[in-house]
Amino acid sequence: MVSRSRVLDAYRSGVWWRFILPRFYPYIHEGYLKVSPLQSCSLVPAGSDTHQYSTKDRPFRVWLAQFQIWVYILPLKYLPLVKNQGITELSLRDFIDKATSAQLSSGSFDTFEVQVGSKLLNGNLIDIKPIVQTRTEQILERVIGRPREWRRFNIRALSVQVVKHVSARIAFGEALADNPGFLDAMERYSLNVIPYTLVFRYFNLGPLRYPLLYLIHLRQRQTLAVATRYVTDLIAERQRKEKEHRLDGDERPVDCIQWSMDQDIPDEQKAPEAVAHRLLHISAALIDAPITSMMNVLADIISYARDEVLDDLRAEIVECLAEFDGAWTEASMAKMKKLDSFFQESFRMTSGLIPLTGWRLIKADCFRFDNDLVLPRGSTIVFPTQCIQLDPNIYPNPDKFDYLRFYRMKEHTQSTDARTGKEVPRHEWLSFGHGRQACPGRFYSIRLLKTILGEMMLRYDIRYAGGDRPRPPMIDLEPILAPDTSVELEFRVRQNVT
Repeated sequence: MVSRSRVLDAYRSGVWWRFILPRFYPYIHEGYLKVSPLQSCSLVPAGSDTHQYSTKDRPFRVWLAQFQIWVYILPLKYLPLVKNQGITELSLRDFIDKATSAQLSSGSFDTFEVQVGSKLLNGNLIDIKPIVQTRTEQILERVIGRPREWRRFNIRALSVQVVKHVSARIAFGEALADNPGFLDAMERYSLNVIPYTLVFRYFNLGPLRYPLLYLIHLRQRQTLAVATRYVTDLIAERQRKEKEHRLDGDERPVDCIQWSMDQDIPDEQKAPEAVAHRLLHISAALIDAPITSMMNVLADIISYARDEVLDDLRAEIVECLAEFDGAWTEASMAKMKKLDSFFQESFRMTSGLIPLTGWRLIKADCFRFDNDLVLPRGSTIVFPTQCIQLDPNIYPNPDKFDYLRFYRMKEHTQSTDARTGKEVPRHEWLSFGHGRQACPGRFYSIRLLKTILGEMMLRYDIRYAGGDRPRPPMIDLEPILAPDTSVELEFRVRQNVT
C-alpha cells in the first residue's frame, strides 16, 4: 500500500491547495520504485529516478479519492493476461458504472456504445474520411482563416471548435452539426460529463453522497433532454421518409444516427429516444476525449516539431497526399510513417487524459493472475501507462521526445525489457486501453487527429503567444493528468498557401 499524506505533499510541492487535492502520479511511480504489497512509504525524494520499475514486479494498492475506491496497480507482466478476458470476469463497463455513477446523469454504460465504436465507426471509416477532411478544411477556414499577421487563439477553445465541428457531423449528421441550438446543448452536455462525474467525489459524504450527486446532476440531465429532442425529431423525420420511399445506397445519410437505425437489433432498442440518449452518452468519447488529445499533440508539435523536424513531417505529408489527389485516405495515411511515429511518441510522453490503462472491475468470485496474485470479486485493477511508457528498460532515453522513435522500430519486432530480457506486449497506443475492451473509437480518433493537425501543419506557422517557452506542464488532478487550458497560441498562414 502506498500512503498519500496531504500535509507532506503540500509541503513537497510548495502549493497550498495540494493539502486538499494531493498529487497522484508521483505515488504511482513510487510504488514501482520501492513498494512491496505490505509496505508503505513517503513521497519520492526530489531528484530521484521516478521512471524505474520496481524489480520485485509486485502489485500494490493506492486510494483513489475521486472514485472513493482502492485500486490495485499491476505490473506489466499481467497485461497479456488481461488482454483477452471478457466482461463476465474482468469488466471495464462495470468499472465505469461503479466509479462514475453514470446513471445519475446519462444512463448506465452498455454494449451499444461499444457497437457504435467497434462496428459502426470502424466499419465505415472509408466513408467517414472524406467527410472528416471536408469538415476540417471548412472549420479551419472559418475559425482561423488565412491571417497574414500572427493571430492569437486559446488552445482549448480552438480545439473545442474544431473537434466539435467535425465529430458532431460524424455522430449526428450534417443538419444537426450545423444547428446552433443543438450544437450548444451537445457541447454543454459532452464537455461536462467528466466534471459532473468527478464533482464532490473527492470527499466522503457517506449516505448523503448519492442524493447530493443526483441534485448536482439535475442541470446535466436537463441539458441531455434538450439535446435528445433534436435527435429524436431527426430520427422521426428519417423514419417517415423511409416509409414513404426506401433509401438505398448513396441516398442513405452517412452518420452514427443512420447506422444505429440500420442495425439488426430489436425494434425497442432502435426507438428514437433510446438511440438519441445513447449517442449523446458517447459524445463525450467522440468529442471531449479527442479535444484533450488534440491539445497535447498540438503542444508537442509546437515544442518539438521545429525547423528540420517540421520540414521533414510536412514534406512527407505533401508527398503522400500528392499520390492520392490530396485526399486523407486510409492509403495515404498508411504511407505517413514519420507522422505516425510523431503521434505515437506524443501519446507515449503524455499518456492521455488519465495515464492509467486496462481499468477492470473483477466480476468473477475471484480472479487468479498467477500463483502469487488472486484478487476477490469487486476489486479494481489498472496498469500505470505513464510508468510503462517512460520506462528506460523499454524505451531508451524515455524523457527525450524522439519523433522518429517508432519510425525506426520494425512493425514485426517485439519490444524487449532490458532488465529481464523478456518480450513485452506492444503498447504504442496504450493510452486508448488494451485488449478486447480497449477504446473502440481509437481508430477514428487517431485518424481524426492526424487529419486536423496535419492540415494545420500544412497551412500555418504556429507558435506560443508571447514568445518561445518550454512545453506547458501537465496538471495532476487525480486521476486526470490535464493539459494547461490557459495556453495561448498564435497562427499565421504560410506563404505558399493560397
